[in-house]
Amino acid sequence: MDELIIKYIVGETDSEETARVRQWIAEDPGHGKTYEHFLALWEHSRTGTALPEPDMEAAWQRFILKREEAGRQQKRPGRTLAFKNPFRTGIAAAVAVMVMFTAWWAFIRKDNISFETVTASATYTLPDQSVVTLNSQSRLWYQKSFNKKERWVAMKGEAFFDVTRNKEKPFVVSVDDIEVRVLGTSFNIRSDEKTTEIVVETGSVKVSRGGEDYILSPGEKLVFKGKGVRADVSRVDNHLYRYYRTNMFVCDNTPLGQFAESLSQAYGVQVSIADSRLREQQLTGKFPRTATIEPILETVALTLNATVVKDKNGYILK
Repeated sequence: MDELIIKYIVGETDSEETARVRQWIAEDPGHGKTYEHFLALWEHSRTGTALPEPDMEAAWQRFILKREEAGRQQKRPGRTLAFKNPFRTGIAAAVAVMVMFTAWWAFIRKDNISFETVTASATYTLPDQSVVTLNSQSRLWYQKSFNKKERWVAMKGEAFFDVTRNKEKPFVVSVDDIEVRVLGTSFNIRSDEKTTEIVVETGSVKVSRGGEDYILSPGEKLVFKGKGVRADVSRVDNHLYRYYRTNMFVCDNTPLGQFAESLSQAYGVQVSIADSRLREQQLTGKFPRTATIEPILETVALTLNATVVKDKNGYILK
């Protein structure tokens, strides 16, 4: 399976092998961690850190020693072995090590294609002419074989996808142990350590995790909270998630609580509301995304006749 994972990461698996790897990852959390470990090693190899050339002669000598040791064990009188042919087992183990060593070296010398944002959002066009907008602190990567047999990408953070329709090649997005499959549509994905949220704007989307499938239509939202928990599917009740594409927070009878959550996500600070009644107060209007959160909070406070207090944890609206 290790060799198959390596082939999968570098884009050399066929459709059956690809399905096998993805099923294996989805069926057990430990498998997902193993895959993430391989992926992390791959990404580390791309940082430019020099790795030594493999010493194939040394590997071959280790193979010879392993074979001789297996032969000696087979000839020892009165020794009970746990396997039928230690010689063949020794060879198999040594060959497996050599194959993995060689495969790994070939693996780290290849490249995936990736995009990463830090402080600002950015828009990219993929080889199939699909367009992806990454929010800040987000990352997207895909194999060199993208759009040859299939269109598969992986991501972390938040991204909006406007996918070019192609019935022959479904577009697949992997987010941890979640798979999103479409033909041609537009949708938003936001994922962090606790929650994954998918919002569909046009077309339909199939979301899969742990053997469960969900079909989403335009205007629907799916939310996963935690591992092993069924998704919550509902209608989209606001369009605040669009802020990083439009640089505008648009409220339409939006409860202050929802707006505060969106601001917390956008600026990476905690925005609390001291009073439950204030939390339910509704806002209508457009708030341009500014460099800092203070101007927006001051405008909100003035609109709702509230006050803004800054503390060590963030901001409080009272």
